Amino acid sequence: MRDPHVSRLKPQGKCRMNIQRTVFSIAVPTLVAAHTLFMFAGLAQRVPLAQFDFNGEGGATQAGWTGMDSTSLGGWVLGQNGIEINVAAQGATTLRDRLPEYAGQSNLESSPVVDVSRDFVISPSGLIILVRGLDPNTEYKLRFHHYEAAHDDSGNRLALYKDDKSVHANKLFETGLYGQSTSNFWTDFTVTSDGNGRIELYSGAHSEGTANPYFCGFEVHGDRPPTVWPPRVQLTREPLSVPYLESPPKIIPIDVGRQLLVDNFLIEQTTLQRTFHSAEYHASNPVLRPDQPWEQRVPENEKDMHGKPQGAWTFSDGVWYDPADKLFKMFYDGGFVYSTCLATSQDGIHWTKPSLNVVEPDTNIIIRHRRDSTTVWLDQHEKDPQRRFKSFAVEYYPGRDHRVHLRFSPDGITWSEPAVISERVGDRTTVFFNPFRKVWVCSMRTGIDALGRTRAYSEHEDAALLLQKFPNLVDWVGADRLDAPHPAIGTRPDLYTLDAVAYESLLLGAFAIMRGNMPDGTKKVDVCIGFSRDGFHWDRPNRTPLLPNSEQMSDWNWGYMHSAGGVCLVVGDKLYFYACGRAPTPGGAAGLEKGTRTYSTGLATLRRDGFASMDAAADEETLTTRPVLFKGKHLFVNVAAGQGQLRAEILDEAGQVIEPFTKANCEPLSVDKTLAEVRWKGAEDLAAVANKPVRFRFHLRNGSLYAFWVSPERSGASHGYVAAGGPGFSGPTDTVGAAAYMAASASNDEIDVKDTRREPRGGSPLHADSE
Repeated sequence: MRDPHVSRLKPQGKCRMNIQRTVFSIAVPTLVAAHTLFMFAGLAQRVPLAQFDFNGEGGATQAGWTGMDSTSLGGWVLGQNGIEINVAAQGATTLRDRLPEYAGQSNLESSPVVDVSRDFVISPSGLIILVRGLDPNTEYKLRFHHYEAAHDDSGNRLALYKDDKSVHANKLFETGLYGQSTSNFWTDFTVTSDGNGRIELYSGAHSEGTANPYFCGFEVHGDRPPTVWPPRVQLTREPLSVPYLESPPKIIPIDVGRQLLVDNFLIEQTTLQRTFHSAEYHASNPVLRPDQPWEQRVPENEKDMHGKPQGAWTFSDGVWYDPADKLFKMFYDGGFVYSTCLATSQDGIHWTKPSLNVVEPDTNIIIRHRRDSTTVWLDQHEKDPQRRFKSFAVEYYPGRDHRVHLRFSPDGITWSEPAVISERVGDRTTVFFNPFRKVWVCSMRTGIDALGRTRAYSEHEDAALLLQKFPNLVDWVGADRLDAPHPAIGTRPDLYTLDAVAYESLLLGAFAIMRGNMPDGTKKVDVCIGFSRDGFHWDRPNRTPLLPNSEQMSDWNWGYMHSAGGVCLVVGDKLYFYACGRAPTPGGAAGLEKGTRTYSTGLATLRRDGFASMDAAADEETLTTRPVLFKGKHLFVNVAAGQGQLRAEILDEAGQVIEPFTKANCEPLSVDKTLAEVRWKGAEDLAAVANKPVRFRFHLRNGSLYAFWVSPERSGASHGYVAAGGPGFSGPTDTVGAAAYMAASASNDEIDVKDTRREPRGGSPLHADSE
């Protein structure tokens, strides 16, 4: 795989194909933009889906070429519609050649369009062209503009095969020899892509010996542009576009989760004003401090560099609510890159460090390793009870090499030996599960010279195969010009890390933005929030940190704020965010001596769904949704209108109000609740408008609307994802509604949810009070 530590490798020498020279990234290169979430069909058959000019003379696509010397990779290009091409140069009769410094890895596995979901076999024919990003199992017409090809006077002609077996049935064509009239012309042939959307073209010789590929152009034709996933983007200082916001669906299904109003995806028209909100730090912070001897240990080869730090900190790691034990579980770095430890809690505020005696006697150490970034994930989709917990630990190797180790555990206490050890990665690499796509995602630390730290994206259904292969690794996201520098530092911010989790109907992204180093050496990192509705593209409308660091040097969060794996927990009507922070060690030379640092973990809370609100003042304002589709029967809202009022009406696709769901029939809500049902006189439920495209129009004064959703049950269960869980939830989604508020109240006296319920009506389950 690619080396994330090498940022640029410049080409040397000349290439027979006269490839345009540009800069090549062994990490994850800056790719030519090709957003492919929404594709359009209907292109003429003779118009190429992708067209490339290998000679660099008049071709349709020049941007994106990467040239290297003639003894290695010839080049790659990301062309129209996201279709990619890898090409071998003269002297490299297969893409599997050379780059010996990578200990036998192939050039293809180091190239920017690497697909390591399989091994490429060296045979009498060598892979010289890889087309990637096509639709799977689809027929394409390829046009190959080739030139005479032979090896000196050997008489060996270049043959092109459609796979790695040089047999007559697989031969696509064979070129002429030098000087023959058959040279320098186009050949058309048809090939069907494989199940991964690839076409592999192999070269072969007419007889014993070799043949060099000399060709000039290549075209891919098909009935429609392919749908490419993951998308290819070009990382610059400009914010990336978000295709689903630019072209939202005509009808939006809303059966999964609360529908947050953090963007305009769901909004067709509104006069309300959007306000973004930051979390509030708990008065007991830090809730986890390094107060044990093993939390003051540092690996021997780290002491000279880092002095004597002490730590009990979530460097991603993870904070989860385990429904099996009915406990909050915090996984954290004990000491400084010394071990992973486990703390438990009944309420998420007061934590215990149990004597587990698993690794070292009378300690809560669960894994002893020289670690860096680590993600511990409670996988509630896992069918094997021995693998409920997964640890993705970035561990050190000689030469500051880093590799991810995957371990499994039934309870988060006893762990297996590493089941998989990845190839090299960046040190702050993390992993999360995206249940919407049912894939594990690697958020890999990479770097681009003009941007600093960035992230790359790779996904796979199997966590082990993800780490073994990092398939389809592509540029993902970085900091941009809207990320402000620290006023006392002034350096360009970059993206230190990105943790993510499914929350209700979207993904939450915790963006750790590095804003520079203070004079004492402390990195000023804080955590901002982002939102994704497709799993790849991020909308970051609020650049004010959700979890800011402090400007007071003595505070626990003076710098180096990092989110926890799982991002947040749902505890009644609040979200719990845990984050690590760094401060000078008390008595440690006022924090100016390098390494005299205390790393601890703090808690911040936010109203449930409270990232953004749509607000109205004294005069009534409205919000009308786009057409939505649902199967449920009960409309719920998260609204703060204790001194105001909210009403709603339902409209058909033509914009006409549907009886009896009128504003006049709606029972007004004057409440401040995170779960409240909207009801209409003359209608028991929404069965009459279920499974039909409708719009909701909310009328609000003196209040704030945070979210709405339609539930199948009167309990208000959203059936959306609950991030890292919380009291009352038995799985990864909200299937209980109001009952989770009651469970949170029982575990934490700070949560008062008496007003979120009323007595059952007609024997139905508990439902939110709308009066």
